[in-house]
Amino acid sequence: MSTKLSQNAVRDIEYPYPESIELMMKKVYDGLSEKEKRSYAAIEALKLPYGGKQYVCEVLECAAKTIDRGIRELNGEESTPG
Repeated sequence: MSTKLSQNAVRDIEYPYPESIELMMKKVYDGLSEKEKRSYAAIEALKLPYGGKQYVCEVLECAAKTIDRGIRELNGEESTPG
């Protein structure tokens, strides 16, 4: 059984997160490779309800297209080296 990740997956997660968590998220994100950044941002956005992608973009200071590409890569729809 194959399950594709969706931006419409709604979870019971409260956000915005506390500032201390946002700072930790940004610190981790900044230490990742470009591919890892896309995956991390995508997973964080997918955990949140509507508006989560924009929120993650603001916290991580990344573009929405970064998250979109990360979701495609996680779904196996786009392959990238390394």
